[in-house]
Amino acid sequence: MSKKIDFFKDKYLAEAEKFLRGNPDVFTKKECTLYRKDLLDYLSDPPPKEDNARILVVLANKEVCGLIMFEKEEESRDYYRILWLVIKKSEQRKGYGTLLIKEMVKKIKRFGGKHIIVETSDEPRNKKVKKFYQKFGFKKIGVLPDYYPPPILKHKHPEDSIIYFKDL
Repeated sequence: MSKKIDFFKDKYLAEAEKFLRGNPDVFTKKECTLYRKDLLDYLSDPPPKEDNARILVVLANKEVCGLIMFEKEEESRDYYRILWLVIKKSEQRKGYGTLLIKEMVKKIKRFGGKHIIVETSDEPRNKKVKKFYQKFGFKKIGVLPDYYPPPILKHKHPEDSIIYFKDL
């Protein structure tokens, strides 16, 4: 199977949206709406080019299997934030997330970035996500207690936000 990294283009929008809708047990309707807005904002003026791409997709046999979106923190000198890392449910645990993280790190270094921040909730469903980031050297640096209002899924209590950090 051939794997390839490409920068996000209009033609990938429909497939990328299916990722979240295909995981209703993980992503809420509100998250799907925000994700779509983020993708559309990215595709708007000016159109992205490969050299300034901040959304990368991984393709396997020309099919989109995953996506990572990152951006520079506006007020910082050299910090970047991962906004979305989504792998198609049927394609998880096949190395696509690893490919996207590695390519993102290369790009951020080329952009002059020196640090990466990522945030996730402390829900039990995110246990694998947290281990994934730790595998790449992200360190837990903070907790925002009761950050997410209930219910994210079927929880009846607020969830904490966990913040991870990585030096490049």
